[in-house]
Amino acid sequence: MDEAANKLFVVFQNEPVLYTYAWNDGEPQLESSKRIELPGFEENKGWEVGQIQMAQITDQSTEPFPARIQALEAVENGFLLSYSTRPLDEDNYTRYINKEATADGFKQIIAETRPKTVFLDSEANVFPVDFPPMHYESFQIIEDKIHWMKKPNPGEEAEEFTVYWGALKFD
Repeated sequence: MDEAANKLFVVFQNEPVLYTYAWNDGEPQLESSKRIELPGFEENKGWEVGQIQMAQITDQSTEPFPARIQALEAVENGFLLSYSTRPLDEDNYTRYINKEATADGFKQIIAETRPKTVFLDSEANVFPVDFPPMHYESFQIIEDKIHWMKKPNPGEEAEEFTVYWGALKFD
């Protein structure tokens, strides 16, 4: 929500579309909907009316790693949008679904489905973003600064993290 501009921006998990509403004091009216071309994002199969359970966007038995829009953070002149994709290697993914995956195959799926973040302008144009290494691409924007966590030793289980912050730079 951009209170100064009286705008509400909405993106749903399974639909790469940026909806813009005029807020109108709690009576929102749709102004535009623009498709977002996210690299590697593939929409999931839909459900019939009445078949979906609350907060469920896929059937975990047939689609355990769905593509999903995970976060939309407002920043200067746009948004940081985080999303995950389905696994790229279809054969490896099929083996996983059939419970025939190897440990290396599972690691590959985890690597392929790691969250990705892009800069999205108000016209739904997508631009790449360079981030420092962080734990699960977990960042938060607080007062125009980015905050993120990093494990002391990557690849090892940790209960303590170091929290960093930095200024966002737009080129």
